[in-house]
Amino acid sequence: MVVLLGCTVTLLAGCDARTGVGSTPGSSVEFVAANSSTVIVDYARGVNSELDIARQVATDKCRLFGGTSAVLESLNTTASNTERASFLCR
Repeated sequence: MVVLLGCTVTLLAGCDARTGVGSTPGSSVEFVAANSSTVIVDYARGVNSELDIARQVATDKCRLFGGTSAVLESLNTTASNTERASFLCR
């Protein structure tokens, strides 16, 4: 089963990922999809600390499927200056 949600994860502010980039840590982090083994998260490229917050979001999603942590598997940059991080659930 794959969960596809277009929700924006805002940890400290009510900013949308497309309008609040860089204004608040975590404001660009967006959950994309998850299943029992993998979580995909997007965030603004070049914004410090967003990867750490993306990892925490992925860990939270892995826990929904019985995992305990998320390990970075790959990073891809899209044309829209967004990093797409793929995490493995452990």
